[in-house]
Amino acid sequence: KARSDDSLLGKTAVSALYEWCGKRQRTPIFQQQRSCITSEPPEFDFTVALNDEEDRPIAGGRGVTKSAAKHLAARRALQILLHGVMFDEATGIVIQLPSSSSSSRQPHQAAAAAAAGSTRRTASEMVADDLAPNLAKRLAIG
Repeated sequence: KARSDDSLLGKTAVSALYEWCGKRQRTPIFQQQRSCITSEPPEFDFTVALNDEEDRPIAGGRGVTKSAAKHLAARRALQILLHGVMFDEATGIVIQLPSSSSSSRQPHQAAAAAAAGSTRRTASEMVADDLAPNLAKRLAIG
C-alpha cells in the first residue's frame, strides 16, 4: 500500500517534516549554525539534515527568530523532498501536496473549482475546502 501524505495538510513545516520523516523511519536533525543577536534585526541560521543522509544538511533557513529560521529550513527541506508542496504564505501551513501523493483529492478539487465557475482557487479557499476533513478528524468532530 502506498504511503499517504494527506495527513501533512494543515500542519506547519516543522510538524509536517517530522511526520513525513517518521513515516519513512527517518529523523530530521535541526542544528543552529549561527546567530547574530547584536544586528538589527537579529539573525538566526538553522540547517536540517536527515539521519540517513550522513547528517549532511539538505536545507537551511535564516530568520529574525530561532523559530522562524527553523520553520524556513523545514519548509525548504519539504520542498526538496516533496516537489510541488505548497504553503500558505500568511500562516506557513501545508496547503497542497504534489499530485502524485494526493491524487485522491484531485477530483474533489476539480469539482469544487468547476462549481465555483473558476479553475483557480485562492489559498483561503484551498484551506477551507481541502483542510476541513483533516482538521475535523484531528479535532474528533467528524
